[in-house]
Amino acid sequence: MSGTPHDAKRIVVVDDDTRLIRLIERYLQTAGYACDAADNGEEGLRKALLPSVALVILDLILPPTSGLTVLKQIRDVATVPVLILSARTDVAVRVQALKAGADDYLVKPFNRAELLARVEAVLRRSQAGASVLRAADLEMDVHERVVRRGGRQIALRPTEFRLLEFFLRHKNRVLTRDEIMKNVWGMDFDPGTNLLSVYISYLRRSVDEGSAAALIRTVRRKGFMLTDR
Repeated sequence: MSGTPHDAKRIVVVDDDTRLIRLIERYLQTAGYACDAADNGEEGLRKALLPSVALVILDLILPPTSGLTVLKQIRDVATVPVLILSARTDVAVRVQALKAGADDYLVKPFNRAELLARVEAVLRRSQAGASVLRAADLEMDVHERVVRRGGRQIALRPTEFRLLEFFLRHKNRVLTRDEIMKNVWGMDFDPGTNLLSVYISYLRRSVDEGSAAALIRTVRRKGFMLTDR
């Protein structure tokens, strides 16, 4: 992954063909993306659900879990875009994958230029569609930088806004302290400081106080979660 920018969008490639993985990684890294790879469905699912992932490129034929099953498991908990890359050309399979939540479908063998164009298009659509984030009666307009809960507008400082946005983009998932610190502050979690605890407290005061249900929860020994259930 040398040569990619520190803030490059991270793409997870899941395929059981390691030579193809290396080829795709080279294409993506040359285009400025950061890459991670998995050669089986279980590892692919784990990596696909990491908070920093911007896109998943997923094969359908994987050991021991099929790509279609992995896709459905991703969609159960996350909205990360998924581009299917498969040798299966039959229309029924494409339709099944798209109905299961795939954002696009590219058939092998593929052209480098088309792969990169599909990646850019999927990322562009996902970013355009992520302007308004919701959980229960909480709503954030990312572009207008407005937050409301139950119709009540909430004033947040910039760091609180970034923290809440990160929670909303990964709602219903336990986020570790290290994940939060790296993605919101750009640093590793330091157990010797209470910075994160202080900002979680600020955010709870703004978002949860006066509401019937608390959305921001502490998960003992694991981290925090924003839930809409």
